[in-house]
Amino acid sequence: KNINNIADEINSLQKDLSKADESGREIILNEINSLASDIVKIKNNVKNGLDNLNKDQLQEYAKNVEKINDAKSLSKKENATDSEKAIAKKNYQTAVDANNKLVEDALTQAVAKTKQTVETLIKEGDLQGKVTEMTSDSKEASSQFGFIRQSTDGSFEIVLNKDKPMVGTAAHEFMHAVLFKTLGNNQKLQDNLGNALIDHVSKLGGETSILGRRLAAYGKYNKEGVFERDSNFGEETITIMSEEIING
Repeated sequence: KNINNIADEINSLQKDLSKADESGREIILNEINSLASDIVKIKNNVKNGLDNLNKDQLQEYAKNVEKINDAKSLSKKENATDSEKAIAKKNYQTAVDANNKLVEDALTQAVAKTKQTVETLIKEGDLQGKVTEMTSDSKEASSQFGFIRQSTDGSFEIVLNKDKPMVGTAAHEFMHAVLFKTLGNNQKLQDNLGNALIDHVSKLGGETSILGRRLAAYGKYNKEGVFERDSNFGEETITIMSEEIING
């Protein structure tokens, strides 16, 4: 899915909100929040890809942007011929594809670097863990960027979706493993740490809407309009924050 496709899904869901009953509205709102979170992740991915372009790649990217703008101008030119419009469309798509490839390659390298860092931390921490990859062909991984299989003995497996590379995913899942090892299933301690982190971030100022949208997926609003947190809200607050620090 790309951002335009996800935006179309959100628009369609929003149209159905007024027609749905109370339980239906809750389901639709949860799905909208989830899709909005996906848009944020995709934008972060593009940003991370651009941040990892070297000097030559950045120059190539800039040249392609010029080609894209030239193609747009040509297609909108008054009295443009069908041939000109066809050429403009072709040039536009060629430049867009080239830039997408530059970002994707840079992102793949950044994800590989993060994966390697997590593997090093696992080894240095003498942890019983590993990092593996799956493709979207796997039903377990198809709808996720990554997840963790956590065993009661403390061992774990971080699984990354190879078809949906995301720079912060490995770090996010690794934090789950670290929190399990340090906090266990002490939900009160997890909640206290999560609350302290939210309180600290709120005092820093700046943009916090992205964090809010992502955390909204870990709870729901009751009949009185009060947000009720899921049991894992505190832990997710910590792991999401660590991921967003990497995403910048």
